[in-house]
Amino acid sequence: MMQVLLINPPYKKIYKNISDAKGIIPPLGIASIASYIKLHGFSVEILDANALNLNVQETIDLAISKTPELIGITATTSSFKISSEILEKIKRINVKILTVMGGAHASAAGRQLLDKCPNIDVVIKGEGEIAFLNVLKNYKIKNFSSIRGISYRNSNNEIIDNESNNEYVDVNKIPLPAYELLPMEKYSLPVHHIGVGKKIPRYPFFMIFTGRACPMDCNFCASKTIWGNKVRLKTAEKVIEEIDFLVKEYNVKVIDIADDIFTLNKNRLHKILDLLISRNYNLYFNCSSRVDTIDEYDLIKLKKAGCYLIRYGVESGAQKILDAMNKNIYVSNIEETFALTHKLGITSSASFILGYPGETNETALQTIKLARKLKASVSLFFFAIPYIGTHLHKFVVDNNYKIVNDTEQWINFPDEPVIDIPGITKTELVKLRKLAYRKSFLNFRTIYESIKSINSIKSFNSFLKSGLSLLKLLIKSQNKSMLF
Repeated sequence: MMQVLLINPPYKKIYKNISDAKGIIPPLGIASIASYIKLHGFSVEILDANALNLNVQETIDLAISKTPELIGITATTSSFKISSEILEKIKRINVKILTVMGGAHASAAGRQLLDKCPNIDVVIKGEGEIAFLNVLKNYKIKNFSSIRGISYRNSNNEIIDNESNNEYVDVNKIPLPAYELLPMEKYSLPVHHIGVGKKIPRYPFFMIFTGRACPMDCNFCASKTIWGNKVRLKTAEKVIEEIDFLVKEYNVKVIDIADDIFTLNKNRLHKILDLLISRNYNLYFNCSSRVDTIDEYDLIKLKKAGCYLIRYGVESGAQKILDAMNKNIYVSNIEETFALTHKLGITSSASFILGYPGETNETALQTIKLARKLKASVSLFFFAIPYIGTHLHKFVVDNNYKIVNDTEQWINFPDEPVIDIPGITKTELVKLRKLAYRKSFLNFRTIYESIKSINSIKSFNSFLKSGLSLLKLLIKSQNKSMLF
């Protein structure tokens, strides 16, 4: 039987300045593809090099030892160089191995990746299950011309761009992710997802998606690059089936619901919450929401079901920047929702973007002022990153903004902004981000709540590491970002 190996690349080279308080997140996309092709009779293994703390060479050695005929690897914009390096060195060892790359960066870049990287044979563009399965079915004859949603290199070494895949997989018919192929004991919750002041365990932990795609169209977001425009939600029963399995088989105590907007469909949301409440698992979970898709009744039910933290994308405290982002919310919405969330006793986190086109010193200070007013337990300040395939990327290219070419710097906490924008310098933005963290974290309330959340030696170590990372971010002279 054909041997398939799926690789999640090691990230420690990219995130070398970030403490292990960042947690270890499972590669759900790979796990879903693995379960889908297993369902159709293919043999597959997963090598999660990130969770196993492997370096590039160790990843290659272990991959080759499994004698695969086909290797698939995922790639974000920041990890693309590492993923490409792994495939290149594997090809040197065994040129007969078919190499496939998927993920957000591959979905957006497609043909350009094949043109740039002769070690890649096939690129999956967008959602992976159906396209990857069709590649496997056509592997023996090496004829991929009829497969939608891929770019590939034919027998004449010509690069072919096939049509986009207009067939979406039914999320309710995909089997549970291939947990049995993952090192489940290795995954841990990021410290900033724990919720300051809450005694939440970091493990046993897992992450789930209860749906795909987002109906919003924020200019900076790359979600549509993979999932497309059609929102597909798992039924409440399907969601609870997965949670039941995680609790019973792996004793999972805390879950990160990774949907862009978990609170989107109210009927489904409340059915899920009612089912969770009826089980009385003593399970904790966090989720993401928008400030305009949640109300008091939702919050009451969420808390009762075990939700301890809601993550809100605030992005800016300046209305003109929110409008430029096509965020479609108002500062007043933000303030009202955070006040309500606090009133009902649920911890909140707020993420902000600094350096979006149109940003000035004044708008950045408005963002910092709003962050202080919201009093979120955790406030995260990112620099704007023009991910390929987003409206933001098109805007900065069309306007000839200078962009950092090294995509390994396109991480959540880069050393400095990756785009130059008019109206404010990179140096000013770095100083403003440091000011934002000082105002948000170096106060009695946050420090006291952080100490209250310590409930074990491990949580103390995580608190200490994240605290040291924050301190380095604030005082390091070379502008190196090291938070979490």
